[in-house]
Amino acid sequence: MGGAIAKALLLEAKNSITVGAPRAPHLSVSASQKKRLSWLTDNREVARKAEVVIIAVKPNLAEEVLRELAPELKKQLVISVAAGLTLASMVKWSGGYKRIVRTIPNLPAQVLEGLTVWKAAAGVTQADKKKTAAVLASFGGEIEVKRERMIDWAVVSGSSPAFVAAFMESLARVAVKGGFSQKQARQLALQSVFGATCYIAKTGVDFGELKKAVQTKGGATEAAFKVLNDKKWQQALESGLIAAKNRCQQMGK
Repeated sequence: MGGAIAKALLLEAKNSITVGAPRAPHLSVSASQKKRLSWLTDNREVARKAEVVIIAVKPNLAEEVLRELAPELKKQLVISVAAGLTLASMVKWSGGYKRIVRTIPNLPAQVLEGLTVWKAAAGVTQADKKKTAAVLASFGGEIEVKRERMIDWAVVSGSSPAFVAAFMESLARVAVKGGFSQKQARQLALQSVFGATCYIAKTGVDFGELKKAVQTKGGATEAAFKVLNDKKWQQALESGLIAAKNRCQQMGK
């Protein structure tokens, strides 16, 4: 995720990025973008030079990194994309520093189509919030929430690529059973989901209304939903999402 964010930020010519990592980053960027990308092994030196510090590490490494950076944090905006970490924990580990934003991005950020939900700590200014929104918008959409607990519920977005992939996997499998090649079945699944998403976005139709509208009485879609509803598939999916949310909360303790 850190690499995806760096590449997105480098698309704007005004941005210069310094990566703090044990090894040099391997990013597929243009020659002009490479000139604005530097690498340091010392995280503290990175923080000293930065206006915005993005914590893009595994959750189990976040405490070590924030404690290391704490002496260097003066006026920087700190944005964390590490899953499950509470603002209170990050403020504590950074020595009481409160210009921190907690986020939960999702995988489509890697193709600039992500959605990031975020919550700011008490020390974050309005100018910081505008800067945060701009950073997050560079790789997709962003939603600021009023209550931190909503971040855990945003796992609906974070986990969504896996659920969408599972749905498309089933579409493709059934298409193959009907005689389509693997390539054709993949195209069918991809375009079906993409087309439906575009239709909903452009028309503004309610999800439930469209679900009912496509189910012509006595038709094929209605027959499919009779089977799905008997298996309580939507209740099972929603229970799974809640289980993901509960796990996020556990990770933050």
